[in-house]
Amino acid sequence: MDSPEVAGSTGGDLTTAFGVIRGKQYADAHGLRYDDQPEDPRASFVQFATTPSGDVLFVGVLSRNSDGDYKVGRTKAVLVRLDPKGKLRWRRELTAKGFLDYGGGKVAVTSDGGCVVQVASYVHPGRHPVVRLVRLDAKGKILWDRRFRGSGGVESPIGDRFELLPDGSVSITGRYYEDRYERVKHTWKGRVDAQGQIVLDQVDPEG
Repeated sequence: MDSPEVAGSTGGDLTTAFGVIRGKQYADAHGLRYDDQPEDPRASFVQFATTPSGDVLFVGVLSRNSDGDYKVGRTKAVLVRLDPKGKLRWRRELTAKGFLDYGGGKVAVTSDGGCVVQVASYVHPGRHPVVRLVRLDAKGKILWDRRFRGSGGVESPIGDRFELLPDGSVSITGRYYEDRYERVKHTWKGRVDAQGQIVLDQVDPEG
């Protein structure tokens, strides 16, 4: 059960492995899509996160699309919190004005028992997702919802790696393209503090 095949497993951490399984069981039973892939156990943002109290947090996608019937606006990102036995504590839709579609997301547990969610939010389904972070408390109340500039197209930052830091801020590294064909790429760095304020939005001019 605790193996590289169980996404979120950390090679000996059975609590994490059981949390992933409980999360997947709930998602499968309630039609929430998720990426069924192993994750880096060292990452602070993961798809299935276990709190110190044993609760499980995960982000899934609720979709009314099928392989043969796709329409814009039929998806919703959903954050779920389960108790240690897999019973639902609460679930929150993370939709927001200005976005047409949603993909998967990842979550990091904060020191106060809440979480920060990175959710793939699309202004246009043919572009990259906007860099967006949402912080919630332990009861599921949204404390802040922050998005970086751009609409997923040219000169919009793209987040690749998200890290929750000890002070509650989130560090992001990613990419930034100058042209629509994505031929000229730059390294991009961003940071949001614990209060949800953007304190870094930096493009490396050297590439």
